Amino acid sequence: MDGIRTYILSVTAAGIICGIVNALLGEKGTYSRIGKMLAGIFMAVVVVHPLADIQIGNLDDFLGSLTQEADAVTASGKNMAQEEIADIIKEEVEAYILDKAASQHVELSVEVMVELGDVPELSSVRLSGNVSPYAKQQLIQIIEEDLGIAKENQIWTG
Repeated sequence: MDGIRTYILSVTAAGIICGIVNALLGEKGTYSRIGKMLAGIFMAVVVVHPLADIQIGNLDDFLGSLTQEADAVTASGKNMAQEEIADIIKEEVEAYILDKAASQHVELSVEVMVELGDVPELSSVRLSGNVSPYAKQQLIQIIEEDLGIAKENQIWTG
């Protein structure tokens, strides 16, 4: 607080001194222009000099911590986006399978598993319900061909 008070007093005193010098030198003439230029330089030095004394701790550490925080926020956002995409994929695929089952007059319970990675991928599906062997074979084929979920990754219960 004391430093701010000293700075304000210094700038005020320099302003008063520059005003007095400009008033004494008059409006026109070579000395007047030189005096005004010197007063302006003096005022600029008084205003800027304390800023040169400001020390910013270790700038590399400060920038490094900002970079780490930005990386953490970016990674968190990427994970959230991937989870949201995985949820959408899961819902859409489950609806698709239920629709195909309904076209076969089969009532199923479906749970799709999605692996998170750079791009979320379908990994497996768990199906349960009373299904005739023919309808089951048709659904296995549809799920394998249309969705790319191998027969080994289709888990049938019930």
